[in-house]
Amino acid sequence: MKRLMLAMAVVVCLVPFRGTAARAEDEQLTVTQDERSMEESIARYLRARHSLIVTEKVAEGEDLYLVVPMKGDPMPKFGINIDTQCTNRGADGKVIERAVRVLTLTGVKVPAEKQDTVLRIINDFNRRRNFSAVYIDTDREVVLDWTLNVLSVGLPIEYVYDSLARENKSWHELYHLVSAALQ
Repeated sequence: MKRLMLAMAVVVCLVPFRGTAARAEDEQLTVTQDERSMEESIARYLRARHSLIVTEKVAEGEDLYLVVPMKGDPMPKFGINIDTQCTNRGADGKVIERAVRVLTLTGVKVPAEKQDTVLRIINDFNRRRNFSAVYIDTDREVVLDWTLNVLSVGLPIEYVYDSLARENKSWHELYHLVSAALQ
């Protein structure tokens, strides 16, 4: 009996120190949240857990999205936008799926005469990557795009940070290839 009591005491004492992975899993985005509360939760988490600068912006109407400024170096400063939206509704009209979009706006514009060369680099890069896309948008800017689905079981907010970090790393890798092609 003493051993059982000692084991229970140890478990109770260690639960708060389960590690960062366990804490990250505890902070979940859920399908039932509205878009604004998801974005506010992500912003709070990124500020508190990763000490990132996160600005909340309002697009058309009252659609909130987040902007995380990145230093660049060696590339120009750029920003990563985070936005959420409903991606699926059930027959009853209730939201059954949401998505988090992580969008890197690089600020690097591709002149028309260099587009074919840069597109070959981007296409090769996309073939080697899963779950993300790089493209040249209608403003001729190189953009990296990653979407995370929030299903009924939820999504740890740490996954949003992971996507942000992966896009940042991908842009650092891709920038050298794109900038050389733009010379």
